[in-house]
Amino acid sequence: MNFPFVGTIEQQDGKYVVILDMEERYQLHLAKLKVGTRVTQSTKRFHKTNTPKQKAYLHGVVIPITTAFMDYPRHEREFVYNHLKLMYLKTTDDKGNDYIRELRENSEDPVDTQLMSWFTDQIRQMVAMRYGFNIPDPDKNYDKGYIEELVTEIERG
Repeated sequence: MNFPFVGTIEQQDGKYVVILDMEERYQLHLAKLKVGTRVTQSTKRFHKTNTPKQKAYLHGVVIPITTAFMDYPRHEREFVYNHLKLMYLKTTDDKGNDYIRELRENSEDPVDTQLMSWFTDQIRQMVAMRYGFNIPDPDKNYDKGYIEELVTEIERG
């Protein structure tokens, strides 16, 4: 079983150590595994991952409206979403290779809350500039019916 433990790297007596945020919980986890059990430990940079509310707004409001304005049918929303990621989340690694940042938390380079907000804002600005329409704000709760009615109106022209 894999449990994420978060900590901060510090230097003590010339050595780098990880000071865990919840050391007691980590010790309990080790105790459950028992002495003599072989384990692996991987360390990667901590990311404040994007929130479920951000994902819901992106996939429930922004992508459907954008897909309608781009004149794609509803079943092509995933295509439009991937195209937008290519436009706005493309980056380059240390070796000069291009790749697309992923929204999944378990990806190598996940999109954090700040980048997720920027990504959504870029799409909203693109729709406003190209189509003269302001996508509704993320701070409100929209029922699925309202957004689908809006998309239907856009599709009808």
